[in-house]
Amino acid sequence: MTPQIQRLTDILQEDVKCILHNRVVRRGKFLIFNLKKLNLVLTFLTPKNQNKTYEVPYPYDIVKTKEGLMLDYRLRTLALGNEDKLQLLEELGESDSRFFDTTLNINVNS
Repeated sequence: MTPQIQRLTDILQEDVKCILHNRVVRRGKFLIFNLKKLNLVLTFLTPKNQNKTYEVPYPYDIVKTKEGLMLDYRLRTLALGNEDKLQLLEELGESDSRFFDTTLNINVNS
């Protein structure tokens, strides 16, 4: 298990909110996660006592923040600070994915 994936285990069983583009896309108790090909499958127990999954692409990095975790899909992270690589990635054009060049924040409710 990579150190980035290990960070997900640190917030298991916590009440969390997943925020994408400043919008809450999933909330509940973070129960478990699985790897499914190139995706992470996150499972939550919702406030209505239902198990719901949220499948997201495997991020370029997972960073610990003061609020919880940030799953990083930014091109800058993929390019590892190399401006030439970043420019090449940007020239390839935009993707239809809602995770393109953004972050997904998983905030732990205090």
